[in-house]
Amino acid sequence: MASLPNHQQPWTSPGIVPSPIRSLGPESASEQAATTGEATLARLAADVDAQAIALARFDQPGKFRIVASIGLPLLPINVSLPIETSTLVHGIAAGHDATVSFLRGDHPLDSIAANVGLRFGHGLAVVSDRDEIVGAVVIGWTEDEPTADVAALAIAEHQRRALCAMLTAQESPTVVVVHEDWLLAAGLARTLERSLGATAEIATSAASAASLMATSPPDLIVCSDRISIAEGLEEATRQLRVASPGAPVLVVTRCCNSESYDLALRAGAKGYLPLETADKHLAEYASKLLEGETALPPTPPKRVEAHLTGREQQVLRCFERGMYDKQIAGELGVALSTVKTHARGIYAKLGVGTRTAAIYRARAHGLI
Repeated sequence: MASLPNHQQPWTSPGIVPSPIRSLGPESASEQAATTGEATLARLAADVDAQAIALARFDQPGKFRIVASIGLPLLPINVSLPIETSTLVHGIAAGHDATVSFLRGDHPLDSIAANVGLRFGHGLAVVSDRDEIVGAVVIGWTEDEPTADVAALAIAEHQRRALCAMLTAQESPTVVVVHEDWLLAAGLARTLERSLGATAEIATSAASAASLMATSPPDLIVCSDRISIAEGLEEATRQLRVASPGAPVLVVTRCCNSESYDLALRAGAKGYLPLETADKHLAEYASKLLEGETALPPTPPKRVEAHLTGREQQVLRCFERGMYDKQIAGELGVALSTVKTHARGIYAKLGVGTRTAAIYRARAHGLI
């Protein structure tokens, strides 16, 4: 439910309980627009004795987003949905005001409205200075026939300006990037800032990220699948989701395989992106998650069946210890050429080309 300024509570419409906004410092232009827009919605609701009112923005072709809601909850704020899911929004998008009995409506959101106790709804178009429909005011009543003269409802000019300002005010998304490699995290953060205009902060562990988010919950969490080797991805992601339950999690992985993919989804991640494609797809995946969608590879990673010989496993463990080929040969008591042969076999079976990649892939498959 949206909150209202202390100095603007001139009404007592049933079902709508205003609460004060706490000032945390000078308001930005977008915050001022939000405050004025919410007050306008509150006044509209009071004038017609409505029990719910919401402001929707048409920000994508065929989709709308609720940017403010007062009273009985119609939809969560900032969720993007197809226009066809609402009788009222669909009618407004088509160019005319709309009225609906939620109990008899045949669109999904009509049923949702009915389930929260609303019976009758009316929608008004919000028109920009360019005479374009940029949004909709959706009003709901718990009565079958509201006492207000619905046919005469209209948005006054000063109200239109306030609502348009709220619809066009763009808040920068906030992102927390959690990665054990600070430099890599900084690169991901810069990409998001440059491509989405986001405000990004960096943490190198789940615990430090949770502490950071306790005072400033982000809109999106981007994390590595190895931020906490001791706890594992599932526990680390759980910590992040508890610290900021409303923020979707995008896992950026060095080892794109079925085990990592399944673990990320079980941990509650809504997005999964191989690090090697992050420069191309990070902004796209982040945008999808901020829109309330999932962001997963078109084809789930395939499971790799790797059957290493005992000697190959020994060589691989030597790789993990950072040993050179000559050191490995001396450790295992074999010829240098034999070590190189085993290395080629490991690379071929794991589908990699370097020992670093081999170590990551082997760890992901539980081979070492």
